[in-house]
Amino acid sequence: MENINNNYYHYTSYGSMNGIVQEGLVPKIGIRSMTKYDNRGGVFLSKGIFNSIKMYASMLRYYNTYSGSNGINEINNYLNEINYLINIQNRLDENLKKQLEDEIFRLNQDIEMIKYIMSFNSFIDYLGGEGYLLSVNELDNVDEKYKEDCCYNNIIPASIINAVILRNEGNGTNIDSRELLMNYFVKTIPHDELSKIIQDEKTLDDLYKLLSKYNYVDYTGYEVQEVPLDFYNYNKQKIKPLIFN
Repeated sequence: MENINNNYYHYTSYGSMNGIVQEGLVPKIGIRSMTKYDNRGGVFLSKGIFNSIKMYASMLRYYNTYSGSNGINEINNYLNEINYLINIQNRLDENLKKQLEDEIFRLNQDIEMIKYIMSFNSFIDYLGGEGYLLSVNELDNVDEKYKEDCCYNNIIPASIINAVILRNEGNGTNIDSRELLMNYFVKTIPHDELSKIIQDEKTLDDLYKLLSKYNYVDYTGYEVQEVPLDFYNYNKQKIKPLIFN
């Protein structure tokens, strides 16, 4: 795939594909934005496959920080901070009291957001379920302030969107799973190179651990390709999945 470092990439779930085929990628504030207090409404993309991997790892780090026992510990820390602020509130003048009220409100919002993240059974559920990796070859006026987290404010029509797949020309089989693609990338990119992309060692270890369940897959003979989204449109009504044999 020639433009692997210049294309824009977007993760989506299997359940979203029908809507994308019909309407394209529509700007919105999704789970990723809501749980990070990112009020930008847009289509979120990564510039280049390496930044796409970096974004996937970043979402994993965020989920792990606030899920399970980590989430409980964070909530307890916030509650302790709220109790401390409440105890000192009456000793302050009105201006400082208002500042403390705003801070207490923000901390309570953080607690609710952590509870929301904890409601998901797994990182994959947090992403909306297993799904696809999509790409767009050419796009203008993209906010590329953060290459792994670009923002585009307009609808991206289905006609210019591709599904990223692994294709084996020898036996004619395809793999279109987002998680298997990520597993393929972390297995084929040398560790030293990955550690430059994902510089937090624990996050990289967590990524290896998450994707290790797919290590049984033999990627011999497979290469990364892009397939026009129209390939998935069957009788203009339902998705036609890729054929695996």
